[in-house]
Amino acid sequence: MGGGEGKLQLSLLHLQAEGHDRLYPCSVCSNTFKRRWLLKRHMRIHTGEKPYKCTLCTYAAGTKQNLIMHVRKHTGEKPYPCPHSQCSYRASQKSDLKAHARTHSGDRPFPCPHCPYAASQSTVLRRHLRIHADKEVYLCPKCPFVAAFQVQFDIHMLSHAFNVEKPFACPICPYSTFRRNHLDIHLRTHTGEKPYRCNLCSYAASTNQNLKRHKRVHTGEKPFPCPHCPYRATQSSDLKNHIRIHTGDKPFPCPYPNCTYAASQNARLRKHYRNHMEEASLSIH
Repeated sequence: MGGGEGKLQLSLLHLQAEGHDRLYPCSVCSNTFKRRWLLKRHMRIHTGEKPYKCTLCTYAAGTKQNLIMHVRKHTGEKPYPCPHSQCSYRASQKSDLKAHARTHSGDRPFPCPHCPYAASQSTVLRRHLRIHADKEVYLCPKCPFVAAFQVQFDIHMLSHAFNVEKPFACPICPYSTFRRNHLDIHLRTHTGEKPYRCNLCSYAASTNQNLKRHKRVHTGEKPFPCPHCPYRATQSSDLKNHIRIHTGDKPFPCPYPNCTYAASQNARLRKHYRNHMEEASLSIH
């Protein structure tokens, strides 16, 4: 063994003796780490320590990267553009861009363990799993929105509140909102932009949610089951209308003077009201 090679072997042995090849085990769980700083960061999961604080709100993070991603909610920065030339979508996080890319590829890597359904995102799969667990859903009393979780419902209801600050204002009309992404979506009603394209036909949508609803025309998927009978719907609004068959709820009263009619669906109320208009027209002639 040459002198140079011998020195290299001695250096390696010295590094190992100094602990450079050691593993740092977590004292709480079975994880191990090659670097002490990785262990230190991991320990915050157990201790709840969040040393990185947002200067714009009360948010605090366990890692600097999580704080950077959070701050983008305030700044509106979206540094990750969709690589598809016909799509203008931009994401604030790499994970959001990866999930968005599946709207182009149709990839659904999250299969349900109970049925043939597969989801494009893990959060969508978790909502679907509530179907098998017979969990309740949350129906908005003001619009067709249906939430699988209480927190989603609470956030949505803020959109109907009059006393909530709405700092994001449309420069074209009086619309304003409390979320930046809501304003981005609203602006497409003025520009006509439809960045979400179906990979099975020529359909294009202004929102990812509208594209998802459209794709069910091709797949036949009906992800909204009735908790009272075998009925399944392709859209949450259809499920909400159907459930009124069981509850007898009729939230659409006729505005015509002295008419006591009420309908379970707005479309039925419109049809009923046309009868009043036709009768009034005949009485004039």
